[in-house]
Amino acid sequence: MIRFSREVAQYVTEHRWHASQELTHLKDGSLRAEFDLSSLEEVKSWVLSFGAKAVVEEPEELRQEIQAEIERMTSRYDTDNAMEQRP
Repeated sequence: MIRFSREVAQYVTEHRWHASQELTHLKDGSLRAEFDLSSLEEVKSWVLSFGAKAVVEEPEELRQEIQAEIERMTSRYDTDNAMEQRP
């Protein structure tokens, strides 16, 4: 389950992202999207593409994977480590 901010709710609504998607508009203008997926990999990059405008509510495994990726990204921009971690 992914919650999208109201800034991107309309955009998400206008597209068919997956055959199993179920979208629920919430009172605050945000949008909750639910999917029945065989793999978390197929949604991970997609969620990350929305930046802070998307939050994984569940499953916990995907939440943790997203959080770990964000931490890796943050460390790449850490001034003290930036030069050491460049590809």
